[in-house]
Amino acid sequence: MFDKLLVANRGEIACRIMRTAQRLGISCTAIYSDSDQTSLHVAQADEAFRVGPNAATDSYLSTEHIIDAVRRSGASAVHPGYGFLSEDPLFAAACIEAGAIFIGPTPAQIEMMANKATAKKEMESVGVPVVPGYHGPQQDNTTLIAQIIKIGFPVIVKPRAGGGGKGMRVATTGDDLGNLLDTCRREALSAFNDAGLIVERFLENPRHIEVQVFGDTYGNTVHFYERDCSLQRRHQKVIEEAPARELSSHLREGLIACALTVTKTIGYHGAGTVEFLVKDELFYFIEMNTRLQVEHPVTELITQTDLVEWQLRVAAGQPLPMTQEEIHCRGHAVQARLYAEDPTRDFLPTGGEVFFAQFPEPCAGIRVDNGVKVGDVIGIDYDPMIAKIIAYDTDATTAWSKLHTALMQTWLAGPKTNLSFLSNLSDAALSGTDVFDTGFISRHHSKLTAGPDPDNPAIQRIACWLLYTLGLRAAATQTVDTAWQSNDGWRANLPAKIHFRFLLDDQPIDLSACPIDANRLSFVGEQTTHSVEGQWLTANRLKVNDSDDLSLDIIAIEHATGHYLGMGGHFFRLVVTDGLTTQVDKAIRSGDVNAPMAGRVIDVRVTQGMEVEAGTILVVIEAMKMEHHLASPVTGHITSIATSIGQLVSEGHTLVKVTPLESLD
Repeated sequence: MFDKLLVANRGEIACRIMRTAQRLGISCTAIYSDSDQTSLHVAQADEAFRVGPNAATDSYLSTEHIIDAVRRSGASAVHPGYGFLSEDPLFAAACIEAGAIFIGPTPAQIEMMANKATAKKEMESVGVPVVPGYHGPQQDNTTLIAQIIKIGFPVIVKPRAGGGGKGMRVATTGDDLGNLLDTCRREALSAFNDAGLIVERFLENPRHIEVQVFGDTYGNTVHFYERDCSLQRRHQKVIEEAPARELSSHLREGLIACALTVTKTIGYHGAGTVEFLVKDELFYFIEMNTRLQVEHPVTELITQTDLVEWQLRVAAGQPLPMTQEEIHCRGHAVQARLYAEDPTRDFLPTGGEVFFAQFPEPCAGIRVDNGVKVGDVIGIDYDPMIAKIIAYDTDATTAWSKLHTALMQTWLAGPKTNLSFLSNLSDAALSGTDVFDTGFISRHHSKLTAGPDPDNPAIQRIACWLLYTLGLRAAATQTVDTAWQSNDGWRANLPAKIHFRFLLDDQPIDLSACPIDANRLSFVGEQTTHSVEGQWLTANRLKVNDSDDLSLDIIAIEHATGHYLGMGGHFFRLVVTDGLTTQVDKAIRSGDVNAPMAGRVIDVRVTQGMEVEAGTILVVIEAMKMEHHLASPVTGHITSIATSIGQLVSEGHTLVKVTPLESLD
């Protein structure tokens, strides 16, 4: 076994790899960019080396910088994790040339499978079914557009290198294909250092099933059964489970046999995943990932194995630790990915400082793979995944129920997250949805993204109760010398009354209430009366009951930017105001186009004075390895451009001003 391992990655996967390596007595070396210097994976490592500035291309995607860290550290092996350079054959070769063992397959095997075009041709030659499409070397727009027309709509455009949903776009018509292809190329180059694309027939709402395989250098090959990864948004997995439910024995056996054929055909060794699309009892090979998958924990739980340990042992020259007959599938496991993103805004990545984080305590059947701590800043340069919450039990229903409970015990304040969305997904699984497909989330988007609403009167009353108990009333004074200065709502010959003015997620709230006692407020309306009462359970936890039969466990956090009220997986920001003179958003009326999140401007498609129609793309921002196209909300003239290509912009930054045509009359 190795004496020192360099983990060429960051976040939760770096922490997870080091956990196993350190258990085996291996010293671990971390790498970090400037923004990651105090991150969790650096703290967990035995030593750490800087590999560059924040931009991934200059740090985690820089072979030169990472190999320099390998040499300086004296590491005898390198684990690439997933993403970044994990499927770059040149990086694997560079590690070997530097005298370190690469934890994974050979550079030749990576090159064959990392290039999806080459992989599909090779697999088709040995009888593996593939989705019809174009996987050729000609990459100019004229050729690709001609192939798209030949295949027929709808089609999906993908990077030929890497995965994870990045660089993928679906085209349903021939409109604007040139810009679509250019966008896919840029995202592919940014994420995988390869701008090559493939085009395939787009299957409507298939299931996404994958098989975990493993091989060693002695010719042994095994599988660890299958995973269902059909719950996806933006072609990226959100929740995975193993084994796949409602899969016929005939189909399961066919998938596994085909996955082993793929593995044995190239003499593969190490951990790999063979992915398929399944539709109407037919399956199609789409790719083989030559690395550890994000969703590997569900496989570990149902087979009671440690796949990272297997990777290390095989790379050290040992045979597979178990035979196929010794690998059994028992129980059911489900994994949810916690992302810094806003599901209500089409899952736009978010960011910001994490100032409160609480995860369920690991116990029998609950596992948390986390990569952040309080004080970390989730920025724009990397994938926005924060943590993975995994549940296991004897059957699918109980496992999903455990996951739902674990999600309700997860709290993260700072950047907006998809926590409420994940809770809704797990609730859907428990409400009778037997089988998911890749279109499930888009079909049920409005229901799944529904969460606590600042317009809900009961939520507003609960917010008032929190302010009341904290003593933060709008009319409060710092000095109480007489009854006339008291902040308890006292009025001569009238019931005590308090006037609350605050912002709830930027929504202005203006309510009055009468205090009943230290824990209760009464809200008297024209026709109804409501009451709210509650009690503090800990310094941050409280239990609140509203007369509308709403009973909630709430997390309350005080921060410099306001009070944060956590309920149902969502944190409301609560800011006390002196009145209702809040900033009014004039963007829609004026035509201002503002940055929806922090990011880097990579394209400005207009010039001052141009006339544009509503919906015209004006600016493209790159954030967290994805491109976001910002359109004009009105038809009008470009009156000013306040950005340029390459500029880093913060959320809310005004990029372009558009004067509506009616304003020019």
